[in-house]
Amino acid sequence: MKKKNNRFNIFHFFKSANRRDFIKDVSIAAFGLMVSGTKIVFSDEIKKMPAHKSIVGMARDGSVKKTLRKAVELSGGLDFIKPGDKVLLKPNNNANVEWPGSTNPEVVYELVNLVREKEPSRIIVSDRSTMALDTLKAMKASKIYDAAMDAKAEVITGEQRKYRKVKPPMAVNWPQGFHISEIIDEVDHIINIPQPKAHWITGYTMGFKNYVGLIDVPDRMEYLHKGLQWKVVGDEVKPVQPIEPISAMIPEISLAVKTSLTVLDATRSIVEGSSDKGKVETPGIIAASRDQIAIDVVGLAIMKSLGASDFIQIKPIWEQLQIKRAVELGLGAKSGQEIDLKSSGISEIEKIRSFII
Repeated sequence: MKKKNNRFNIFHFFKSANRRDFIKDVSIAAFGLMVSGTKIVFSDEIKKMPAHKSIVGMARDGSVKKTLRKAVELSGGLDFIKPGDKVLLKPNNNANVEWPGSTNPEVVYELVNLVREKEPSRIIVSDRSTMALDTLKAMKASKIYDAAMDAKAEVITGEQRKYRKVKPPMAVNWPQGFHISEIIDEVDHIINIPQPKAHWITGYTMGFKNYVGLIDVPDRMEYLHKGLQWKVVGDEVKPVQPIEPISAMIPEISLAVKTSLTVLDATRSIVEGSSDKGKVETPGIIAASRDQIAIDVVGLAIMKSLGASDFIQIKPIWEQLQIKRAVELGLGAKSGQEIDLKSSGISEIEKIRSFII
């Protein structure tokens, strides 16, 4: 690469390098020029280059095994896992309830087997249930424990690990920080396995919300009570709006967690009620993405297509508070135009797509 009068000779370089090297080196040169205060003018060719799109793979193929494999394949596969890597699978197992109140154990079983094909040294299935429950008992009640053991994965509960304090600079709704399970320090990759479900406090629960299972109990108590009021309705105690502080806190947890892939278990979905009981639909869909925002957006679109609760139906997906805060944090796609939805076997895909845009 030549320089003349301290100027980067782009035209000479473009003749002697391939496109990928060109983009990489121009980016490096551009950074150096920005630091020095030099004005940069890019060619029309660079300005017109297509923006990066986040791929979401969606499938419905009869069996869980075929559906899962197709969804993961469409999302880009598991080549990020190298032989010898350690992988954590994080299902949703908040209570002593079976699927769909918890992640489908068959999805857990098949995902462990799929991950094993990449020859990792460890595959761990872990969660921590709600405050008053013993997680091991909850995992046995949901059959996730049996599924993980049958697939020869390790099962480690949140109670079996210590928690360390983290305070990500952008987690402004956690001014004192929060404590996260040290199990995330033991692995190279985390695969999140949430479900698209209604939730009695936050309106819905999905990928971002599933990471509440990685934080310590005292932090959950703060999360549950911050800005929240309660009222008695019949025999139940229900939250009163606003939920804004909680919804902003949820995606901020992901600032402390590096997620390699999210596999959304939409084989069944609780579209109204709470996260462990309510009106159930059976879309038979599994979706996967490396983009945390994109996968939750697609999950909300699936729920809208199923006629979910008013909380989900009335507000556009990109106006949902969890999504808005996640976009502010730069955790993934910023609009529907940045999502590349690849599907197989889903006849209603255009209906789902319409909610994303």
